[in-house]
Amino acid sequence: SKTFLNSSDSVIMERINFSTVKNLSTLGGANFLEVIKGTNSLGSLLQAKGWKSVPSTVNPSPDSGGFFFAGWNTWRHGSRYSGSIDASHVENFYAFMQNDNREQYSSDLAISIIQFMNNFYGFTLNCMTLSTNHFDTNTSLVKIYPNPVNHKTTIEASKQELEKVIIFNLLGLDMTNKVNILNINETKKILDFSSLTTGLYFIITKTTINKVYRQ
Repeated sequence: SKTFLNSSDSVIMERINFSTVKNLSTLGGANFLEVIKGTNSLGSLLQAKGWKSVPSTVNPSPDSGGFFFAGWNTWRHGSRYSGSIDASHVENFYAFMQNDNREQYSSDLAISIIQFMNNFYGFTLNCMTLSTNHFDTNTSLVKIYPNPVNHKTTIEASKQELEKVIIFNLLGLDMTNKVNILNINETKKILDFSSLTTGLYFIITKTTINKVYRQ
């Protein structure tokens, strides 16, 4: 809260066990002050992109300004009371969401969240391209298009065969059997997602050379 952020670092450190990122800062081994307002904190990552943020290295505390902290969802579902799932809350300044700023701010916020997850949780999240009509993997060996999918998407390999395609939902359930996969030839498949509900799915493609992961 504003009261504790305006206090000394030693007082802030006493709040670890009341934090919704308690697991990250205890069992996870992350420095609590770094998570809250350090160089790699979410606020500092946004601040570095030009969006005034509190807390951050530039603005470590709200001082006398207004500050809204957390909420029921983070308290209930974060690691404050138990468990290993952390939670964080972002209160967006209304000017950031106005038409002139919305697209850039949304993009910078998404990138900052990915950077935060990579830095503190060791994830390798490469989600910088969220929407495209034509997607090439880093190795340019497999193409998946279009993304997002409108009922059907095409997977096409270059100079190698597609051995297997697996589709998972966000819960990790294998949905492959519910997707109609049309084998055009050894290097090209068309996937029909019409039978699935709208949502985010992960496609794993195994080729004769390597594996490429794409959501």
